Amino acid sequence: MPNWCINSLRVIGPDQDVQKFKAQAVGHSPWELTGVTVSGTAGLRLGWALIETSGRTRTASLKAAGPGLVYLVCGATGLLLVAASIEAFWSAGPFGLRGKLVFGAIQVVVVATWLGLSGRSR
Repeated sequence: MPNWCINSLRVIGPDQDVQKFKAQAVGHSPWELTGVTVSGTAGLRLGWALIETSGRTRTASLKAAGPGLVYLVCGATGLLLVAASIEAFWSAGPFGLRGKLVFGAIQVVVVATWLGLSGRSR
């Protein structure tokens, strides 16, 4: 890790070091980062509906884009709720760094599998 990263992580508190920060963040990060990305995607699509109206008024263009964005917003909400639950009940738990890293790796696999299989017809 570059020095500037380590030094910037030290501002989180004098009694916390990088290992404690990793242990706190690793479990919920896959869910939270994916949720933020999905919500950003929804915002970009909404903004694009304002720019590329396809001959409609801006209001009509937003109304046409809205139903498809509901799924993204609901998905982002679900992802962030899972992240918040993990952060509240798992991250502050008495488990060691190794256990939290294993849990985080499992969460990466779960999120990647969920994203890879979502939207597929059976």
